[in-house]
Amino acid sequence: MNLTAELQGNAEWTFARAGRLTASSFGAALGLSPWQSRQQLWRELTGRAAPFTGNEATDWGSEHEPDAKHAFEIDTGLLVEPAGFVPYENWSGCSPDGYIEGNGLVEFKAPFSQKLYEDIPEHYRAQVIGQLGITQREFCWFCCWTPQGFKKWRVDADPKTWNRMVTALKEFWDCVKTDKEPKRAKKFQLGA
Repeated sequence: MNLTAELQGNAEWTFARAGRLTASSFGAALGLSPWQSRQQLWRELTGRAAPFTGNEATDWGSEHEPDAKHAFEIDTGLLVEPAGFVPYENWSGCSPDGYIEGNGLVEFKAPFSQKLYEDIPEHYRAQVIGQLGITQREFCWFCCWTPQGFKKWRVDADPKTWNRMVTALKEFWDCVKTDKEPKRAKKFQLGA
């Protein structure tokens, strides 16, 4: 097991994330997730539905994250340093897949479909922009690995979009805290 995996998933990590909206859920909170609506996420966070604990697809992705990390390190010559949970204010936070020199982050995905992404899916772009905003890092390499290949995209910090996201995410979080179901909303426009 790699060190980042040891820093993530243990009891301390779980406790640190408890009661917070994390970057991995930003896409759903903003209406960008293909798997979970804002209302479904709200039901989980308010205890009306069981929290998602993983499935075959997420297990496969977690199992192959070290392959993505290895491919990235070979491709770039950069070493990935471990990362744990980084809190943001009193309501949010993130767990980057790692840090790299030059004030950067990395985020690894190993899709169950075993198809390389053509571009960064919007729900993952929201996660990355959030991680950059929370950690105050300058850029992130978003990496997609499959047994057939590897692709990476550089995402630079985007404070303007992050500030707009914070406003929308706080509105969603207020619905969780006040136990009021969020209204259906148009998908958040990351590039607007």
